[in-house]
Amino acid sequence: MQNIFTHNLAMHFGILPQIKDILYFLFKKKKSIGHVDGEYYGGMKVMPSSKLKGILLVSWYTLDYWLGNFNLFKWNKNGDMTIFSRYYFDYYFQRAHLNTPHWYINMLEVIVPKPDYIFTIKRDPEDIFKFKPELSLVEIIRQQNKIDNLLKNKKNAFLIDGKTGVEDTLQQIMLILDNTNA
Repeated sequence: MQNIFTHNLAMHFGILPQIKDILYFLFKKKKSIGHVDGEYYGGMKVMPSSKLKGILLVSWYTLDYWLGNFNLFKWNKNGDMTIFSRYYFDYYFQRAHLNTPHWYINMLEVIVPKPDYIFTIKRDPEDIFKFKPELSLVEIIRQQNKIDNLLKNKKNAFLIDGKTGVEDTLQQIMLILDNTNA
C-alpha cells in the first residue's frame, strides 16, 4: 500500500510572497495585523478594497495559483493529496472583495487549478456568530447566500451539514469520497 502525503494549504500555494510583505519590504510600512480572532465585529472594521486594489490582489494571487499547477503536477504524479481550507472562490464572497468585478474574477478563474471536490460546511448563522463573532450576522448570511449561489451548479461541490459536530462532518465527507471513487 502506498503512503499518501497530504499537502495542507490555507488559501493559495504561497509560492509568491504576500503583497503586505512586499509593501513592508519596499516602504517599511507597518504590517496590518487585521483583527483578533474572537473580537466582536473585528472583521467588519476594514472597508472593502477598492475596485483597483481588488483587481490587483486577485491578479497577484491568481498568478500564485497558476504557478501552483507545477506543484500539483509533481504532487499528483506521486499520488499525493492536496487540501485547501479555503480557495479561489473566496474572492466571490469575501467582504474585502465586494468591489472586485465578478467578470474579472471569472476571467482569471480559467487558469486556476480545478479542485476535484469542494466541500462547504453549512451551519446556522447564529451558531457561526457565537463561535466566530468577527462578522455581523447579516454579513454571515450574505456570505452564505453567495456561497450557495456560487456552488449550486458545480458538480464537484458538496454541501455538508456541520450542525452535528466534527466527527459527523468528517464521516459525511468520507462517505462522499467513498461513493464517488467507487
